[in-house]
Amino acid sequence: MTLNAHRLLKQSLYIALLLMLLIASSFHSSIARASTLQSVVIDQSLEINLGTSVSYIQDPQSEMTSEYIAEHVTQYDWQVTAGETPNLGFDATPTWFAVNLQPDETMERMLEVSYPVLNHLDVFLFEDGVKVKSYKTGSALPFDSRPVPNRNFLFPMLFEKDKDYLLLVRVETGGAIQLPIILWEEHKFSAENERDFAMLMLFAGIMLALAIYNFLIFLSIKEMPYLWYVISVVALAMSQLSIRGILFQYLWPNYPVVNQFALTVAVTTCMASISFFSVQFLGIKGERPILSRWVSYFGWIGVGLLIFALFVPYSVTIRPIAVMAVIASLLILALGVYLIKKGHVLARYYILAFSFSLIGTTVFALNKLGVLPYVFLSEYAMIIGSSIQVLLLSLAMAYRIHLERRHRIKAQYEALNIQQKANEELEHKVHERTEQLQQAYEEMKRLSEIDGLTKIRNRQSFDSELNKEWRRSSRTVDELSVVMMDADNFKRINDTWGHPCGDACLQHIATICRTSLNRAADVVARYGGEEFILLLPNTHQEGAEAVAETIRQAIEKSPVKWQEQEIDITVSIGVATMTPNSRLNYEDLVHNADKALYAAKQQGRNRVVVYDETVDLELK
Repeated sequence: MTLNAHRLLKQSLYIALLLMLLIASSFHSSIARASTLQSVVIDQSLEINLGTSVSYIQDPQSEMTSEYIAEHVTQYDWQVTAGETPNLGFDATPTWFAVNLQPDETMERMLEVSYPVLNHLDVFLFEDGVKVKSYKTGSALPFDSRPVPNRNFLFPMLFEKDKDYLLLVRVETGGAIQLPIILWEEHKFSAENERDFAMLMLFAGIMLALAIYNFLIFLSIKEMPYLWYVISVVALAMSQLSIRGILFQYLWPNYPVVNQFALTVAVTTCMASISFFSVQFLGIKGERPILSRWVSYFGWIGVGLLIFALFVPYSVTIRPIAVMAVIASLLILALGVYLIKKGHVLARYYILAFSFSLIGTTVFALNKLGVLPYVFLSEYAMIIGSSIQVLLLSLAMAYRIHLERRHRIKAQYEALNIQQKANEELEHKVHERTEQLQQAYEEMKRLSEIDGLTKIRNRQSFDSELNKEWRRSSRTVDELSVVMMDADNFKRINDTWGHPCGDACLQHIATICRTSLNRAADVVARYGGEEFILLLPNTHQEGAEAVAETIRQAIEKSPVKWQEQEIDITVSIGVATMTPNSRLNYEDLVHNADKALYAAKQQGRNRVVVYDETVDLELK
């Protein structure tokens, strides 16, 4: 490594050390002062932020009760925090928040605490000194402990005119103590909730689309940067959706233990995969081995923290994970800057893409550590930065392919120049290389015609074969049959056993269909979802019906073995036969088979229906 590289690395480590000292001294960085309990007038406003008015006390011995606090509320030395949202950083001490509420009219309101990773959250409402509402929930409890099913914590409240109310909120958590607390008018909350949910789904959609796109590229070219990139995108999406409560609500609502581990596992996986991706994407392992080792070290630290997080409680692992995420962000950012100075072409695109995500990650981590206040920008910094990052990095990956293509073209020109001067041995080597490229092309062409899950033909390949057979049968005046089948109650299988089980069922059906065909001209393909289709050239209606019935019985009699369970699966099948001529087209044949399939579904499933005029009448 050059002298400049050593200097840059030392500067990065010094900055990281100073940052760690700052974080260590800032776990309670919010400015606090002694105060009496504040009061908030509840008027007709659609949204009232109580975070600017709540005060807090801490209960190190966990011995306070809501009744005792309500009775002696004026005797406590209440504290307030700076900013719009109380943010005490990492603190495992049980903390009580309180505020007086004075409604000017009788009204119903929705109390929201929009920080879904609080382990224990208890809410109490006192009316003129009498407790009228009591809720106990939190991310450490099953999802159905929440009074309103939502990714955030929601509590219905009824306020009566000329009554004095005391709101008490008890928080005990292993992570950061933050209390974004808002009192909403119900319709206003619904509108804001839908907007935030749409933003999260947009983020999830972007991440999923880019993950699938780059995974398909990885399957095609088998280059590890694409796989590490896919892992980082998925882990990043899971970490954000876990923090927002989406995964807990929809994936494991009855398993809060899984929810506690999901966040730390996702964050450590993301840190490790990004580190390994950086080394391979930038190609620094051979050119700059010391830099490569430093970045790889952080990847292995991420792996170690991942294993650590699987066996150690969330409250213990989240702090070192947050600190290491900040340090890794700074190191990777410094690496990009250094490579730009050295004229590395890909580093410019790398730093442009990753700067958004790294800055967002740093801001978000500092927010969780209590260094930065809880505001919209700090809370959504990681989502915004990550969305921009994955889009720009996809462009960078495309440019990387472009560079490799340019290198290949250059190599081809050099090979041509050498060929002109070389002997027969060199010409023979060029010929071998050409054959290898041709084989690779034929293999890619073959893979493009195969369904990735079932390993049979896909719909595009089937349509091409059907078109050719239709034209051939038009000339020879032969009958042409199509068999279309659909797995019965497939959604129930996915919902009950999971999508991996559903995939195994589809593979099972494909295997039976493939082994049931004896002629080389017969074609079986996955037509879409759980639908399969067979092309039987020179086959009359009775023969096609017999093939369909054989397949139906074989599937019915051979349950799928999944996790020591046998899952029964059946199919509904439609059969159609035509003699091609100039007045018809092959789409009519497929359409008739689809009608027959629909009729089979209507008649009770697990049967074969042959298309004729009665099918049309039945469907009408």
